[in-house]
Amino acid sequence: MRFLGFLAAFSTAAATFAPSASSAQAQRAAAPSVGPTLSLADAIAIARRSNPGFQTSQNARRTANAAYRSTMGALLPSLNSSFGGEYREGRQQIVSGQTFGSGNSTLGTSGSLSAGYTVALGAFAERRAQRANLDATDADISAAEQNLRSQIVNQYITVLQDQAAALLQDTLLVTTSNQLELAKAKLQVGTG
Repeated sequence: MRFLGFLAAFSTAAATFAPSASSAQAQRAAAPSVGPTLSLADAIAIARRSNPGFQTSQNARRTANAAYRSTMGALLPSLNSSFGGEYREGRQQIVSGQTFGSGNSTLGTSGSLSAGYTVALGAFAERRAQRANLDATDADISAAEQNLRSQIVNQYITVLQDQAAALLQDTLLVTTSNQLELAKAKLQVGTG
């Protein structure tokens, strides 16, 4: 009789520990569905496109570059040209018996081309200042990118740690559940 009780307890414990088709289906149904995996490189790329602070740094680069190019344009020489033409029809007019005007038509043209180079002394200093501003803006962008990367890596690692902890808790729950079933089986048999 004792042997039959032991056999019943052993079969109950084996059924508890052995994965059955119904328990595997129940675990799959209880497990949340997992979407596509986001890699660290993808997370950083999305953050670079979406982070307003980083985008502000990128816009500052455009502004600084435009200011630098403007100061470079102030150092260029100026070139001016003009062209003109005139035509006067020769027609005499009679006013109060007097003849005015010429009987000949005239055609005239004029043109000019001039070049000049005027530079204020402050233009060279302004150019150096704008170049330094552009370099500082590039350094700000680099710092913002490193800061953003650091934040994303930290968050990514935290998520991976949380996922590992959740998986561990799930495993511990299954183990505890199996131990409970084994204890119940031993109690039914009368051993333990």
